[in-house]
Amino acid sequence: MTISPRLLFLSFLGLGLVTGLFLGTLSQALAASVSDPNQHNTLFVLVDDFSSSNPVLEGIWLAARQEGSDQWNWMPIYPAPLEEEDSEYAKPHSAFYLPSKEIPDVNSLPPLRAQRVWWNEVFWLDEAALGLLQTISGKEPVAMVDTWLEPQAALFGQVQILNNLCKAGQVTASGAGTLDQLLALMPSHIRLSINSFDLITRWDGWSQDGFPLSCTHPWAD
Repeated sequence: MTISPRLLFLSFLGLGLVTGLFLGTLSQALAASVSDPNQHNTLFVLVDDFSSSNPVLEGIWLAARQEGSDQWNWMPIYPAPLEEEDSEYAKPHSAFYLPSKEIPDVNSLPPLRAQRVWWNEVFWLDEAALGLLQTISGKEPVAMVDTWLEPQAALFGQVQILNNLCKAGQVTASGAGTLDQLLALMPSHIRLSINSFDLITRWDGWSQDGFPLSCTHPWAD
């Protein structure tokens, strides 16, 4: 099967690259609460299963990019690194159940209420979508750990998955394929706060420029 660059790019765009150890503090890496017109923030929310009547929250990541820059900075909001000593989300806690399978107001998610961050758009996906992204990137899907039971194991696992996806995207960011085909494969497993055509247009611009994108993890510095 030919791996589409659009498919692989969504793998690391939708989730991002994090490599290295859990060092530093999240509070030093998160964006300010006041929106910066020169910065574009994308929020990514992972749940266990959108077919469930009450999906469980598994992860929240923030991706920040300065206007005109090719560098994406990825920061975990949930689960929190253990170094965030004051964060209850770095240790075992009660699970967060969405009130229904319908997308709630993202501001209602408790981990976000605990952080002063802003975003321009939100991408939601579940474990089925994440598994498909791993498969099309040539990786065997990694079993997910329940974030609320084992936050640090879950964070380590998500780091492993995201790192693999981003590496796959960097290696094979050329060839044929369409992002709209990927979105059509899993319409009930990926939700966007923006129009899918806007995302496709954005992708086409990057494609024409040869995908000059890089990923960093300032929270782990």
